[in-house]
Amino acid sequence: MAWKVTQTVPTLAVPDLGAGTAYYERLGFTHVWDFPREAPTHRGMERDGFEIMLCHCEPAVTGEMTFVVDDIDACHAQILDGRAWELAAEAGALAERGDCPPKAALLPPQPPVDQPYGYREFTLVDPWGHMHHFAQAIDATRDE
Repeated sequence: MAWKVTQTVPTLAVPDLGAGTAYYERLGFTHVWDFPREAPTHRGMERDGFEIMLCHCEPAVTGEMTFVVDDIDACHAQILDGRAWELAAEAGALAERGDCPPKAALLPPQPPVDQPYGYREFTLVDPWGHMHHFAQAIDATRDE
């Protein structure tokens, strides 16, 4: 029987669910569920039908993911307006690791850049070192 992937839910380790929620809300995500309901260890965050899961734990390694968006410049502008990096010093310190927050998390993202592999993109680093790439196909940016 044939099957296909219909959704992905990246899981991101954060040392504090409240700090993780506040950070991702500044990126436009909405808190949609907790598990378990009492004293949650996992939290679902959603934006535009895309879900991420925050896990209250210390990451052994950090991750990265790419959000393919339909308007890279509007996305970048909204992230700048949200100023999530202002939370990085306090939220990253919750990890109780010497490498948190990484220096890149304390700065606003650079403007989108055309990449040789056909995407216009920029990167945001969260307080716990996860890299979030926001990308739009270059052909799509030229059609506007």
